[in-house]
Amino acid sequence: MNFMDMCYELFQRISKIHDLSKDVDNYNKAIYYLNNFGDIDSKEIINFIINVRADNIIHTAIQQLLKMYENVVINGMPPRTLYQLSPYELYNELRGEVFNIIEKGAFDSLKLLNDISSEQDEELAERFVRGDMTIFTQYRCS
Repeated sequence: MNFMDMCYELFQRISKIHDLSKDVDNYNKAIYYLNNFGDIDSKEIINFIINVRADNIIHTAIQQLLKMYENVVINGMPPRTLYQLSPYELYNELRGEVFNIIEKGAFDSLKLLNDISSEQDEELAERFVRGDMTIFTQYRCS
């Protein structure tokens, strides 16, 4: 099993016995948006992505790592906002957000099961960003 598979399995299993309703709702909504992408206004999808990212410590950790490369120009172009993306690019952003939601669900599962303090949040989030498999042996997962 790879890191994302382990995150998904943990998230699915723990969400059935503990209240992870916000993560589950975000996951279900993201899948709905992916399956009905052509029928949904792009502004609604963009607002969803923005709201999910604002509440996701994993996304925050990713952004902190990217700040080290703040002036990096990709393919000769500066970074663009979600509103500037083509439909194809926005769809891919949404697909990527599903993985972030799964990681957040696994993160929240570990917090529930292990009484992780807010001081430990940032370190654990960075380990999730790195795909640190030892998380699943170091912390109680059931």
